Amino acid sequence: TQPVGRVLYYDLDDHETRLCNNFTSILRPKECNEPKYLAYLMQNLYKRGQVLKYQNKTTGIINLKLDNYLKDTEVEVPPIQTQQKIVQVLDKAQSLIDKRKEQIELMDELIQSTFYEMFGDPVVNEKGWESKDFEKGLVEIKYGTSTPPEFTSEGIPFIRATNIKNGRILKSNMKYITCNEAEKISKCKLAEGDILIVRSGVNTGDTTCISEEYRGAYGGYDLIIKLSNTLNPIYINTLFNSNYKEKLIM
Repeated sequence: TQPVGRVLYYDLDDHETRLCNNFTSILRPKECNEPKYLAYLMQNLYKRGQVLKYQNKTTGIINLKLDNYLKDTEVEVPPIQTQQKIVQVLDKAQSLIDKRKEQIELMDELIQSTFYEMFGDPVVNEKGWESKDFEKGLVEIKYGTSTPPEFTSEGIPFIRATNIKNGRILKSNMKYITCNEAEKISKCKLAEGDILIVRSGVNTGDTTCISEEYRGAYGGYDLIIKLSNTLNPIYINTLFNSNYKEKLIM
């Protein structure tokens, strides 16, 4: 959710003139280094939060103190032949990740297509289903914790907005808490069938349904909704990830 410090490796060779704006900086590595290796290196620094201490905020905008970042950050730079071998391995891994993302996108399209085939377009409701206020099917609405707990490398999953995408829970960047921390935020404990709705930030409106795998996990800073037995949580989650959300909720 924080773009400052992100890195793009530019490799287009289409003879087009391209420019960057004043919100970005161009870095040109020396010939003794493999540019893409340095790009992967800086991506890793960003993901590990190394750029955070080189940020300052002026007039509501976060800026990266690039000179300090480059001068004060120590990194391992092996010989260029080793760099190139590392890039080959990482490129193959990234290719597999991209293919997996494409498969997930196709699966999402299949789910949406099946949903519309069964229930019709929820915006126009051409099948004439009875409409009711959503709140009448709710048992409870709770806010997640407003105070971040202490995280650990393993333990009980702590689901945040960044873990919610396209109706499912992403394990990447998942945070964990201990039993002691969990006791402090007992209201945030999740049950199977709960609906989590992101209530702020760039992912506002994203939802997920708590499956058996995440029963007993804890919700982050979002809305935790318990449905009555008149509503099917999987149906509701799929509905909220259809064009219904885009046209009526957002």
